[in-house]
Amino acid sequence: MADMFEKLVFKQEDIISFKDGIPGFEKFHSFVVVTLTEHAPFEWLVCTEDTSLRFVIINPLAIDPGYNPDITKTQLEGLGFNSADDVLIYVIVTLRTNLLESTANFVGPLFINKKKMVGRQIVVDSEKYSVQEPVIKNSR
Repeated sequence: MADMFEKLVFKQEDIISFKDGIPGFEKFHSFVVVTLTEHAPFEWLVCTEDTSLRFVIINPLAIDPGYNPDITKTQLEGLGFNSADDVLIYVIVTLRTNLLESTANFVGPLFINKKKMVGRQIVVDSEKYSVQEPVIKNSR
């Protein structure tokens, strides 16, 4: 099967810099968000240094409209947010063959400043959220 990101083309201004990397992948710092209509509502965070490193991501509000993690100003330092309009928030998704078993990491949201193109994964210290939040809520 061909790698759909092997020949990924992107503009320099589309690169998001994760100065500290992403926990577990600290040596990688440059990523782009790739939106594929056929994968909506999911998107991809693809490493520009090694396109085989990629994460399925989603806006957490698509799963839980009340998602509101407690984040401190210190945790947001260096991201340079001047306005709520600058903020993109994603969570990393673990997709399973059975979508009902797919989960999202609500404890480690990705905060991206879309104007400055910098991002960071921030660990939320709260029992309110799970690292395995169901992507599809069971209505039973």
